[in-house]
Amino acid sequence: MNINWVAVVIATLAFFMLGGIWFTVIFSKAYAFALGKENAPKEKPALFFLLGPLVGDFVTVIALDILIYAFHIQSISDAIIYIIRPWTEMWRVFFYPKGL
Repeated sequence: MNINWVAVVIATLAFFMLGGIWFTVIFSKAYAFALGKENAPKEKPALFFLLGPLVGDFVTVIALDILIYAFHIQSISDAIIYIIRPWTEMWRVFFYPKGL
């Protein structure tokens, strides 16, 4: 298995930026409310709160790369099946536990 490190870095940065936009632009008020900081003054985030998600995103991207290799996912349709299959099985087991 060869890991394409350039793709991993690009995917990690894209994932990190998407998370940043998600939590600071799209859902900033809901996120602040969930943290109990809706009335707190805006402050510059600590380095840990920037590096933590970046490292987590990096690990996630590598894990996804390993899973894509392990499950022989070679096309978009393979990826869609890989994503949908567990949800359909979970739905079936949850709503039809007796095998109806």
